[in-house]
Amino acid sequence: MKKMHTAVFTVLFFLFTLVYTNDSIAQLSLAAGLNFGKLSDISFSDQKASFDTATGYHVGLTYEFSLILVTVRPGVFYRKFGDITIKGVDSNSDLDLTFIDVPIDILFRLGIIPIVKPFLLVGPVFSFPNASESLLDDAFESFSTSLALGAGITIRLLGISLTPELRYEFGISRLVKDNFDFGGELDLELDSDPPESFAVRLGVGF
Repeated sequence: MKKMHTAVFTVLFFLFTLVYTNDSIAQLSLAAGLNFGKLSDISFSDQKASFDTATGYHVGLTYEFSLILVTVRPGVFYRKFGDITIKGVDSNSDLDLTFIDVPIDILFRLGIIPIVKPFLLVGPVFSFPNASESLLDDAFESFSTSLALGAGITIRLLGISLTPELRYEFGISRLVKDNFDFGGELDLELDSDPPESFAVRLGVGF
């Protein structure tokens, strides 16, 4: 519940920023894409959740505005990490791992052609995890922080902009808690290396 309250507060802050930003070239965009994630395995009792090469998707909103020499682009995304199978001795079960992501991208526009503008980006991403398995959900931190690096191109035509981009995100804080205590219920082994992922995304601005 605490994770949900934090995520809701962050989304409301994003909407507040959107409403009160006054910029003649500010732009709201819909964006979606595929993400290819990697997270260290989690083992507990006689089961193992493997997160290697998980493929998922993300969808959300971004809002960009200019600040002197750079463009700032905050956003809110729903991200499904991928299909994950928990392997047990007798049977397997599926685990759903999702995130509410709040990226704050800083874009450096390249070139002078107004219709086609390539760019480089860097910025933090604040992620709020949620797992369908409640026991594992409690083992995650309330949020984690990653750093995003990427490149893309914005094509403006007939009042609409298309922005395909490639992103690489690597964790700079832990996703899994250190020394999490299950109260003796499970023999848990956690490898809490920060996650990393690649993503391909297409944004459509109006």
